[in-house]
Amino acid sequence: MAAAPAGATQFGGAADYPADGALPGGRDIVRAEARYDDASGALLLVTTFRAAPTQADVLAGAFGVRGADGACNFPGVVFAGATGIAFNTQWSRYDAGGSVVARGSGARQADGTTVLYALASGGFAGQGYNCIASLQVSDGSSSAVVKRVDGFALTPVATPQPQPDPAPTAPAPAPGPTTTTTNPPPPTPARRAVVRKVARLSAGVVGTATRVVAKGRWTTLKLRVVNGGTADAKRTTVTVSGTRGVTVKVAGAPRKRPGTRALKTLKAGKASTLTVKVRATRAGSVRFRAAAAGRLSASGQVALKLKRAPTPSPRRGTAPRPRPALTGPLAGRYFWGTEIDPMYAWDNHAVWFVDDRWAYYGFPPAGRPKCTGPTTVTDDKGRATDEGCRPYTYDARSGRLTVGSLAGTFRAKDGDVTLGELDFNWELTIPSAGARYEADLEHRGFSGMCGLIMGCTTWHYLFALRADGRFMRSNSTTTTMGDGTSTPFVWGSSMPPDKTGTYEILAGGAIRFRYLDGRVATETIGIERSRGKPDAAGRGIVIGDTNYYPDDDD
Repeated sequence: MAAAPAGATQFGGAADYPADGALPGGRDIVRAEARYDDASGALLLVTTFRAAPTQADVLAGAFGVRGADGACNFPGVVFAGATGIAFNTQWSRYDAGGSVVARGSGARQADGTTVLYALASGGFAGQGYNCIASLQVSDGSSSAVVKRVDGFALTPVATPQPQPDPAPTAPAPAPGPTTTTTNPPPPTPARRAVVRKVARLSAGVVGTATRVVAKGRWTTLKLRVVNGGTADAKRTTVTVSGTRGVTVKVAGAPRKRPGTRALKTLKAGKASTLTVKVRATRAGSVRFRAAAAGRLSASGQVALKLKRAPTPSPRRGTAPRPRPALTGPLAGRYFWGTEIDPMYAWDNHAVWFVDDRWAYYGFPPAGRPKCTGPTTVTDDKGRATDEGCRPYTYDARSGRLTVGSLAGTFRAKDGDVTLGELDFNWELTIPSAGARYEADLEHRGFSGMCGLIMGCTTWHYLFALRADGRFMRSNSTTTTMGDGTSTPFVWGSSMPPDKTGTYEILAGGAIRFRYLDGRVATETIGIERSRGKPDAAGRGIVIGDTNYYPDDDD
């Protein structure tokens, strides 16, 4: 990286790209400009398309450090944001070794053919990012790349220095009796540039742009409003509405206007997250708009699809036993949920209410946990996690729920648990000891941004249970690096042999696998539900922290 002028912290660059007439204009990126403030850690990317983007596509890229070979690589920040809809921009920061050290979200602002992405974190400061890796536009539904362009360098941007006021001009001598001397006017002092502070609003729903919801049941959405500008957004108001058959309620909104919430002043660089309850009796969408003084606004929508009713399958195996008759409406119940992000899939979480006092936050390792006091689970490196036994309280009248330090709600009618920012939308049935199932399931996932220099990993797991007590587990993993332009594209894969053997379901939600090679492993099992009843073949099974589900393409 070229040496910056003394005191300079701003770095910038830009690139123009040829138009692709075979693409719709809203997918055809023709210019990109980037800025990086090494002192504050602010990152900015401004993209220009041939036409205004309208589709739910995703633009992904990365800020990095150019190496001796000219490649833009780690340490860096990989980001992904929507092009044609108001949706949060997500980022992951990587260290020099290629490990993720932080994740977060940023702001997005669109104006015609221009889309701006703003990221800010103290962890970005002092990293010396001096390049943009290749940028790519992907289809928001299929994730297929529709256009990929080369990256470019970021070079030091000289900071304009204020000009000193000119020295005062000596007064002109008094005119003589017969001559007149005319002096030129003194030079006008140079004016310092005045940077006008402005507010910039963006709004988006945390998670995916399309949600699959149960018909007639309340679902929770998290709406995040961001002021990515340099001035406060005053008199900020958020309005949420649903199409026909979709009912919405915004937490904190007045009864007479359940879809409108006043945020008052949203300070520069700050964000506010709203909880929105949604109930749909037919497929539709939820539309939202944030507005503030000075004609500021940002809008977007989330598509809602109804869960497809599974095809009834012949009843096989032993019916799961009823829920244990423990004290309290939550005792003995097991819930799970997930967060989906452009950078990674299936960030699963769970909570098991052991009795009327204790809950296990996380996925227990081998069936129903035993909780008699607070515990903390450590990871494979000995570091403390947020999982373990926690005391909980529940008020059935108000629906208020606390698990450890987390506050949330549980509505018996809806059957959904909310703790902090996380939703636990699905309850699992604990199978009875000796139960057998006939099911062919799979699990697919990814981590990273495929097609970019930073690379990605994808995986595909297969899982089958048979009514005669046999099982099969198979997995394949593929990792890619590079983009094929500024750096070579390389990949590697792992496809070990299938693992088979016999299984036995134990009391308390545990399943024991006996592999043909002699290995024995015990894990936690929960059966997904369909219309309140367990349906392993039609809805799926959760083993440990991995959810397996039927292949909808069959």
